[in-house]
Amino acid sequence: MRIVLFYCLIFLQTPDYLRREAQVDLNGDGFLDLVNLTNTYAEGEFTLNIKNLQFYGELCDSVKGNTIKPLRKLSRWPHFSGNGIIYIDDWMGLWKKREKYVLNQRTEELERVPQEFYYVGAEAPLTKSFPIYRTRENNKVVAYLREKSNIFIIFCEPKDSNLFKHQYLIKSKSGLLGWASLESFEYKVEGLLWPD
Repeated sequence: MRIVLFYCLIFLQTPDYLRREAQVDLNGDGFLDLVNLTNTYAEGEFTLNIKNLQFYGELCDSVKGNTIKPLRKLSRWPHFSGNGIIYIDDWMGLWKKREKYVLNQRTEELERVPQEFYYVGAEAPLTKSFPIYRTRENNKVVAYLREKSNIFIIFCEPKDSNLFKHQYLIKSKSGLLGWASLESFEYKVEGLLWPD
């Protein structure tokens, strides 16, 4: 029986944050198997416990014998679905960006499934007015949002590598939709957490 495991490096987190134990159905028999991964404190070595079996090995680039192949470095909060899909939530300040990765059976590599937009779902009151635009290129104003009214940030288009240039689709209290960059409203709303 061949078991493929994912080894995820969680960027900028303490070792206590790493999940070392899980109950998953490894062989599709409908029963949860207790899986426990421990370090042997030598670089790259591990001990893997599955039910009452114990495997010793080391991390390497190819799978042979008792090894775990690092498939990809993933940052923050992984959610393993058990069917070759991993969801990663990455903190973007006022929202969590969810990425989907799938296991390519042929290459045994994790591949990101790109999305054009990411759901935000944050509501906040305005402290100052700012405009929302008809397009992401910010060329025609749809409305100037009213100070002290609430806005709903629906989703984000993070095309630009500069976080503050990301475009957000915003719904006004009156139901109008328009686009604005984070840099145009970051100090004009209250109650939202900003990028860390």
